Amino acid sequence: FFNLQLTAADANPLPEAPLSLPPSPALSPSPIDPMVRPQNPFSAEARLTIVVAGGGNAAHVLLTLLGSKPKYVVRLWDVVASEVETFKSQLAANRNEILLVDTDVEKVGTVECVSADPADVLPGADLLLLAVPAFAHEIYLRGAVKFAKGDKLAVGCMIAEGGWLGLAATRHLREGLP
Repeated sequence: FFNLQLTAADANPLPEAPLSLPPSPALSPSPIDPMVRPQNPFSAEARLTIVVAGGGNAAHVLLTLLGSKPKYVVRLWDVVASEVETFKSQLAANRNEILLVDTDVEKVGTVECVSADPADVLPGADLLLLAVPAFAHEIYLRGAVKFAKGDKLAVGCMIAEGGWLGLAATRHLREGLP
């Protein structure tokens, strides 16, 4: 939760005459069949594509835990080229599987792809999970904006110092998205 304060200078004056906008197909009424339920990407039947952002410990854990579930397609987006190359070579040597060893349990997850380029991992994604320090959130958010599926991409975050998206969200609300 963050507090956004606007001044009078931020306000847009209302136009003197009403605007005339063409109807939007997305907002046009369409017949709804009450017997057909819309597809919920978070339902038990749906396969969810998740992009994990980052290359550190939190990303490794998320990739393994999520990649061990058949309902998730897991991809890694890391802006650090050396980490991307390490992940790619290790995954290639291990059938795209990643291992997490806890005290008495081993988990194996599958990673579909790894890239430093958002164009390789974000198209078709349902969820972007930021597993990076708060100062890096804006880097990933700016890269993700144009790849939101149907103008929607759910964004989640591991707990981070610095107010989880506070600075980035405030700046984007004031300046508009890129």
